Amino acid sequence: MNIRIVDFGLLTKHYKNYQKGIEEINNLKNEYVKRLEPIRKEMESIVKILSSNIQLDNNKTEREQRFQILQQEAMRIDNEYKDKIKPAKSDLDLKTYEELEEVITEWSKENEIDATFGNNDIVFYKENLDATSHILERLKEKELYTELDYLETIN
Repeated sequence: MNIRIVDFGLLTKHYKNYQKGIEEINNLKNEYVKRLEPIRKEMESIVKILSSNIQLDNNKTEREQRFQILQQEAMRIDNEYKDKIKPAKSDLDLKTYEELEEVITEWSKENEIDATFGNNDIVFYKENLDATSHILERLKEKELYTELDYLETIN
């Protein structure tokens, strides 16, 4: 039986379409960060005023109420962000897997490979079974390869 192993993590890291998807998701994340920034600044300002030793603050109750309103708004924006990002990341992961699976299947058939496995659940295999470099070459041929190292900052 002719078996090969691939490192999906490495393939994904160099897969151009995945990189584009991560960039789009990070751009969306940055939009939410921009929306939260004025709220964060105002909350910090309120905390500074309330934590100072100024006894003459006649607006303490108003400031505390405003802080609670800002905190609720920040939580609403954060939940909205999570509701958009999680499905977007999940969709990107699934689409990436399916697209890489097509490339791997095509390569495997052309090279008469009986089975190609991802390396995640394999405890040991000989280096000569690793086909990752061949698949990376195939990605280069299809102009789907990138040298970029993504920094996945999606939370």
